[in-house]
Amino acid sequence: MWSQKVKAKAKHFKGVEIETRVIDNNSLETITAVKPQGAYGHSVEIGKFRAMWPVTLKIGSALKDTKQLAFREAGTSGQDATAWEWEVNLFPDRIAGEEKRLLICASPKMRKRDAIMVRIDGGGCGEDLLLKVPIE
Repeated sequence: MWSQKVKAKAKHFKGVEIETRVIDNNSLETITAVKPQGAYGHSVEIGKFRAMWPVTLKIGSALKDTKQLAFREAGTSGQDATAWEWEVNLFPDRIAGEEKRLLICASPKMRKRDAIMVRIDGGGCGEDLLLKVPIE
């Protein structure tokens, strides 16, 4: 069942919590829904790494298409993309930080909702997160 609000999704993976959310471009607060012609952010945040050995994570975010939502490099008006990746080296007892990408909601409204699929790979295994995004 689709939720009425965009909620941050979190997963514990290899001794670290990874959170993904859609944020307001100005306040950086988690938002409840996106609107056509709006510009937002998609954030992936990695908390404190609680393991005894370093690991490299590859995190990929993907959309099924760019008909409603699309990723775009900040500062460009060019090519919309269906995906972006982040590779990060985690070290014991350190916080890896956050990576963001511009998320554009196209006009006119074509769907009631969309989804961002986040894939986390590292240390020989992987996990998926699905962030549901309502469109007003």
